[in-house]
Amino acid sequence: MANRDEFLHRPTAAAHYWEDVPQLFAGRDLQAGGTWMGVSRDGRFGALTNHRDLRRPLVKGPSRGLLVQAALAGGADLRDTTLYAGFNLIHGTLNELRYHSNITGSDVPLESGVHGLSNALLNTPWPKVQRATHVMEQALDGPDGGLVERLFSALLDETTAGDQALPDTGLNVDQERALSSIFIRMPGYGTRASTVLLVDREGEAIFHERTWPTGSTVVERIQMA
Repeated sequence: MANRDEFLHRPTAAAHYWEDVPQLFAGRDLQAGGTWMGVSRDGRFGALTNHRDLRRPLVKGPSRGLLVQAALAGGADLRDTTLYAGFNLIHGTLNELRYHSNITGSDVPLESGVHGLSNALLNTPWPKVQRATHVMEQALDGPDGGLVERLFSALLDETTAGDQALPDTGLNVDQERALSSIFIRMPGYGTRASTVLLVDREGEAIFHERTWPTGSTVVERIQMA
């Protein structure tokens, strides 16, 4: 389950099969052409978050969403990602996912289990990450019925962290507080889409996406090779 947080003015297309890359199913950033999360018919997955640390030098590199597109199309070139601003990338096939950070320079297998990722390194225990992973653990132990709605409910959580638990990424306290909720609602910025992706043992993926603020929904069944 994932939320995409972005500036509200940035043009975006909801999840769909891309005309120029027909095997790819994902939303699309209409400004730079890439995506933030998607799957492909040949069983590949990609998802990216920015790494937020305003104390690091500003890098004006290529769009990081193009890395997700490349990962879905067969594999991104991750030999040198220092040209990009800070990011985290989950990539690979659905049964062999990897985690890449250009902050640490690491690219490692993603172990089985429940993981959480926000705008720091994988499994950094920010309050929103801890809440989301707790919901996921409960969902895995619970009944299948109502699973999708329980996950979407978690993605709509606007609970902010107490000031003593806020991360220090270089923003002021009011901004850190506003960004500490799972679902973000700020002037000019916030959660643009929520996604729940399920994959069964037979290789069928069910991609659920809800776009905000309209609440419009995309549900697509994808049989993977």
